[in-house]
Amino acid sequence: MINHTIRLTAIAVISAAATATTAAQQLNKEITVEREVVPIQREATRLGFTPSVSLPPLAMERLSPSTRAITSRVPAGIVVLDPAAWADSIYISPYRGYASIGFMPLYNAMLSAGYRIVDNSTTRVGAWLQYDGTVYTSRRTPYDRASSGRKEYIRDHTATVGIYASQRIGASSELSGELDYSYSRYNHPGYSPATGDYGMEYQSVNRWNADLAWKSTVNDLGYGFRAGYSRFAFGDDIRYPYRQDLLPAEAENNFRFGAGLNADFDGGSLAALDVDFSGLRTNPTVENPNIGTPRSYSTWLLRFSPSYSYRAGAFDLRLGARVDLTHNSGKAFHIAPDVRIAVNPSSMFALEVSAGGGEWQNTLRSVFAFARNIEPWAAYANSHIPLTLDARLRIGPLHGLYGEISGGYARANDWLMPAITDSYGSLILEPEDVKGFHFGAAVGYRWGSVADARVEWHTAPSAYGKGYYLWRDRARNVLDASVKVNPVERLSVDLGFTLRTGRRICHIYDGASPAITLGDVRDLSAGISYRITPALTVFVNGENLLNHRYSTVDCFESQGITGLAGASLKF
Repeated sequence: MINHTIRLTAIAVISAAATATTAAQQLNKEITVEREVVPIQREATRLGFTPSVSLPPLAMERLSPSTRAITSRVPAGIVVLDPAAWADSIYISPYRGYASIGFMPLYNAMLSAGYRIVDNSTTRVGAWLQYDGTVYTSRRTPYDRASSGRKEYIRDHTATVGIYASQRIGASSELSGELDYSYSRYNHPGYSPATGDYGMEYQSVNRWNADLAWKSTVNDLGYGFRAGYSRFAFGDDIRYPYRQDLLPAEAENNFRFGAGLNADFDGGSLAALDVDFSGLRTNPTVENPNIGTPRSYSTWLLRFSPSYSYRAGAFDLRLGARVDLTHNSGKAFHIAPDVRIAVNPSSMFALEVSAGGGEWQNTLRSVFAFARNIEPWAAYANSHIPLTLDARLRIGPLHGLYGEISGGYARANDWLMPAITDSYGSLILEPEDVKGFHFGAAVGYRWGSVADARVEWHTAPSAYGKGYYLWRDRARNVLDASVKVNPVERLSVDLGFTLRTGRRICHIYDGASPAITLGDVRDLSAGISYRITPALTVFVNGENLLNHRYSTVDCFESQGITGLAGASLKF
């Protein structure tokens, strides 16, 4: 079995201490957090203990340059909220629907819409949809190490529809759920029997996701149950047309179950225990494209997450652990810390130290999220994060000016890293033990609601086995600068610049370690939006305004100047 590992598909860690906010369920609201003490990167987590469905955001997301140019993250998520937002009822927004559309040639398009069919103090039922499309030209594809001179069209289209519902039962219980379906159609390198040559051939992906959760409280005791199912299925594999018998389309089924219990002792102390199970079955897969017979691959992960939390004034403590049992994917037993200490004695000083880790399942869904150009016949085993340590210190703001220093250490075993492309142009992912320190510094300035500027720099090693495991492009230095100005209440102007240097793909072969240079990212972006009415906003966003081309982690040439122009309406 191909023993690969990728970015984490998270298993749930309940945060029963999360407090609801009524503004959280509005369609559009900006919040300024003055006591932010988050580390540079947070580990992703699966569904929270107390789900409440939120609507997709109207604004387009800027993507990390280390990924392929996908125009938007998956919309509509489940966030952790208390069942009763205020006065034993669900907050009712003045708007029940929204629609947002954007377009810019050659072809970049986005459509987002949703509507709450039922919206009262106890029941909420709604539906939503999202479409993102990109078409651009490239003269370098994964099977061309340098510019080939021939122009190829890179195409990527994804459409998603979903429904969600939540029902308050009594004064302290809630039942909620969500169902969504996504269809993606894109092209990637493949061999065409019609032409007898390599070219860009089409591939499709179907994704289903369903989640159901129940939460209730009795006095100071809270408990809940959750269940979920996801399916990820490739279409027919066109890369090897003469061996379709050995390389059929692959599908992965993921079944999830969980339960949690928490007890609040005195309003500041909380003890909790979460138990989560996630089972994967991928069918069929093959060991090697040239030999072997398709077979299924099954694995499961069972996690116990005990924790104790204490909060008093400026002090915030969490002491926990992740105890993981796995089957058919490496070692059977793992244990990792889940600890966080934060001190915020004044608005001028904040310090946070955290330690984490744990076993992570590499689902096809999570691999596909950062690299489209993967082999559709491969399954991936778990990766293990023995330890992550992060610390962050902030001083200020003083007259609007503040500074931050951050750093940490992380070790990831069998972590999926882009290795190299094969003769057909598809990306090969190899399990790699990655470890190393990372450091960063930032300075920013805030002038009320009028202006907000920030410049931050981070660095990590860039070599085989050494680096920051979350940077799959092995960047050596990362610089991000942003300026947001609101000269008048209805007008917002955003400027940004991202620089990533030292990006490359490493590969070990016959004792050698060749590297493919991905090129530096130099991405200048700008955006402007104007709120004509409280319900109607128009916007124009541009990215990569310098028209600088570089390679993505799956070895495609990036898109040049791109952006979106459109409008958002709430009704």
